[in-house]
Amino acid sequence: IEGYSIMRKPRITAARNEAVAPIAAKLGDIENSLNHSMLHISELLQAIASARLSSGTYFPIELGVEATEQVGEALTATLQGYRSVVAAHQHFKRDGETAGLEVVSFGNAYDCDLLKATARAPLRVVGE
Repeated sequence: IEGYSIMRKPRITAARNEAVAPIAAKLGDIENSLNHSMLHISELLQAIASARLSSGTYFPIELGVEATEQVGEALTATLQGYRSVVAAHQHFKRDGETAGLEVVSFGNAYDCDLLKATARAPLRVVGE
């Protein structure tokens, strides 16, 4: 950190790390919220299709199509929101490096030994 004495640098870094900790926590909360939203929207789409396929309902073919399209758009918007959060991760990582902050984690890239020891196992690609 330019312009500060060697004695003050650790205190400044600690203060910065403490100041940004709530940002990291909220970023994780948003990711969880978006994942839950995707799950609930997908379940709604499944329920709509199941209702149409239910024996004896005889719903008119056009019934619910516009509403289903709107739900599909909500899912697309949620996915786009998730992509934006991923991009925010990248910006926060770069900004943190510029500010001399300690890197705790970046998505599922574990840069910190403490995080490796306490975190759940990262996701693995299956079925390739």
